[in-house]
Amino acid sequence: MRSRLPISQTTSRTNTADLVSSIVSANGMLVNAVLGIDILYEASDPGAVFDSQDHYDRRCFPGTREQYIADITNWVTESANSPSSIYWMRGPAGVGKSAIAQTCAEKLKETGHLGAAFFFTVNKRSNPLRSNPLRLFTSIAYQLTTALPDYRAAVDERISKDKSVVEKKMPSQFGSLIVEPIRDLEKQGKKVQPKAIFIDGLDECASKDAQAEIIKIIASSVRERSTPFNWAIFSRAEPHIMSTFKQDNIASVTHSIELPISREADSEIEMYLRAGFKNILDQRGFPQLLSSWPTDSDIWTLVKAAAGLFAHPAAVLCHVAYPRDSQFCERLQSVLDALSGTGEQAATSPFSQLDALYVHIMEHIPEHILLYAQLFSQLPDDVAVSCCVNRISEYTFKDICHHLHAVISYEPSFDPLSSLDPRIDLTRPYYDQGQWFHLDRSIINHVYGFMEHFVSTTNLLMISSAILLALVPSVLIPLPFFPNSLIT
Repeated sequence: MRSRLPISQTTSRTNTADLVSSIVSANGMLVNAVLGIDILYEASDPGAVFDSQDHYDRRCFPGTREQYIADITNWVTESANSPSSIYWMRGPAGVGKSAIAQTCAEKLKETGHLGAAFFFTVNKRSNPLRSNPLRLFTSIAYQLTTALPDYRAAVDERISKDKSVVEKKMPSQFGSLIVEPIRDLEKQGKKVQPKAIFIDGLDECASKDAQAEIIKIIASSVRERSTPFNWAIFSRAEPHIMSTFKQDNIASVTHSIELPISREADSEIEMYLRAGFKNILDQRGFPQLLSSWPTDSDIWTLVKAAAGLFAHPAAVLCHVAYPRDSQFCERLQSVLDALSGTGEQAATSPFSQLDALYVHIMEHIPEHILLYAQLFSQLPDDVAVSCCVNRISEYTFKDICHHLHAVISYEPSFDPLSSLDPRIDLTRPYYDQGQWFHLDRSIINHVYGFMEHFVSTTNLLMISSAILLALVPSVLIPLPFFPNSLIT
């Protein structure tokens, strides 16, 4: 079995030199016997593959997300009839993008349509390589060599001639490891069959610039038809990723779809929960309890709390299932108590995994914006009024939602507020428009119309106050009362 050399987060000349250093033969002589494929393997990240033992199993539960899975697999298998060779699925954190990516990758591998899959990870501390952009195309190239024999020989020969190629910048890696070997094969009359390549968690790549560059490299290849591959990319709708995909020369070759947080997923979440609890009972030898535990009321409480977010029930089941002892009933009750606000605070939060996910997301939000995250988690029902009294203009509100998109779903109004009165300055709070302005009910209703969706789909309530207080200063923006007399 080939052993991997200890390597740093970025491929270095020292490591490559160590790898290429000669192997000791039986008679003590040194022979140079390292293949180009061996060098490529060392420069890749095998743990980022969907079926690696290092990869967390996130496949969709049977019977859930079936339409999304069918749409993606059909897009791959019928790619000859599709004008778009890039499929971008975007959505907030925890909504199930990675589960769909893994499920589709598994299905396509079974049918022979998968070329490669790379899963960036949120856990950069335990898996620092998994966020390194310089490992992406080397990993994809190595996986392609296992699926395409002729391509493997071409890549092996190319790296043997230039061992430094695995250390170069991403555009050079893509050209030397993917485009040029395919071009060489085509010149020899050896056509490379179309394959699907999956990239999950692009937003978890180490830098924003690298994330945008990856999109541009792939899109350029698609436009120039320099590779026969279809690229499926899964990520949160980060502002810089959104703006990159919106560029005309990229949008024209991309099929974009949103995976929203939706209560339409309630029935699938219920199915997922019931199967999860059945598995917990079966593993402990208590299948007879299924008729009474958990109750339908318990299930509905959990479904309602999930609010369309699959990460919530996944965290609940993980908390209840482990450790595998007889205290599972008590752990479920602790979850229900936490959701209802009753009971003592558990030593281990049932939502610790969600907390870790959201802490990671919010650590990348500017501090002045993060203050508003804490504010929004405490807003009364009338969000429009609260924004007014806290001197938050419509432009500022949109900027806040722009930064908090990973945990807030925001749907703007179709008609600009200025359509009610052209004198309205959207860069200023509504209470501060001037003496001519009166905040009448029509304006309140208009503003509240597009904020209502924001309130109903926010995930910020899943973030404990303790986490927010740890991330931002404890002194909050004051919430003064808005005098009813000012509303006509």
